[in-house]
Amino acid sequence: MRLPRIRNVLFYGTDLFSTEILKGLHQNDHNILSVTKSDTTPVFKYCKRHGLPVDFYDRKSLPFNKIRGCLTEYMGVVASFGYLLPERIVRLPGRGFVNVHPSKIPCYRGAAPIHHTLLNGDTRTAITILDVLPKRFDAGNILHQVDMEVPLNATGQEVWDVISRRSSQVLLEYLADPSAFQPRSQGLKGASNAPKIPPSQIKALSYVCPQLQTAHQIYNIYRLVGSGVWVSWNNRRLRLKKIRPGCQSSCLHDDFMSGKFRYDPQTKCIRLKCLEGCLEIHRIILPESGTSSDGMNPERFWTGHARTRDKVFTMFYNSEFSDIRRTTPCGTRDNCCKIPQSVGKTDNDKYKVRDTL
Repeated sequence: MRLPRIRNVLFYGTDLFSTEILKGLHQNDHNILSVTKSDTTPVFKYCKRHGLPVDFYDRKSLPFNKIRGCLTEYMGVVASFGYLLPERIVRLPGRGFVNVHPSKIPCYRGAAPIHHTLLNGDTRTAITILDVLPKRFDAGNILHQVDMEVPLNATGQEVWDVISRRSSQVLLEYLADPSAFQPRSQGLKGASNAPKIPPSQIKALSYVCPQLQTAHQIYNIYRLVGSGVWVSWNNRRLRLKKIRPGCQSSCLHDDFMSGKFRYDPQTKCIRLKCLEGCLEIHRIILPESGTSSDGMNPERFWTGHARTRDKVFTMFYNSEFSDIRRTTPCGTRDNCCKIPQSVGKTDNDKYKVRDTL
């Protein structure tokens, strides 16, 4: 039997990813009741700006107490909310409760699927609509799943924007006719976790070492961090911005060791040899020299600073992050950009996220 289109939505969200999905619902004339964590979240600000009803999350009480008897025609939608919802909330909407998750479930279950997609350099991902289970996280049946490419040359923020917009579209496709999609179980093939990466660990990752990391690993970290990666040069720290993987053959001279760099007048960039491959660097910030936040171009750095000095970048040692790096991706020599993944039936039980990044 064909079910009617979902028009009424009880929405749970917090961050910019959630807000993009909320925006899609709002622009398509859905009746929305939103629940968020505080008055500082992007979801709360969007609701106030557009006059949408919004309530704050409280585990001890139900949202919108005065109208909860009218929720029989609502469907619950959660997107990047960060809390495991109790059963009494999951059972509240009469049309069910779904989760919008930006990964190819069961891959990257957890709080930070887009972060792990960027860090691992994935070229493909998916948007998944799945059932919300009261006592397990990201473990429900898959209701709708759409594959998508990850734009390789886009910045991390651009990747976030593309995935967020596509997630909104996929949810609207599902709400238009839920009965058109056949639920299926996740299974364990390809299952992995994507736990939250704390800001302190992301900052620690930004201190890279070309002698121990490949060009693609450093580039993946750069896309995740967004603000640039740090290296050491002649006992001074540098921040490298606007970087991308370069032509490998241009760096494979016999005397061109890992960490060494040179200026390429044809492409007007600094070429940096890494453990494997080469990086093109188009902007350099030398904090001690008083350069602007936008930095200097490679030609100015080469002629004004690097021509008469050693031309090797190494890892800038920061004692604040020395212990953190041992437990983060790139904290060891082996496979230093991959996050260890554990697969098993208890993935979701040990994986109750308390906050989003």
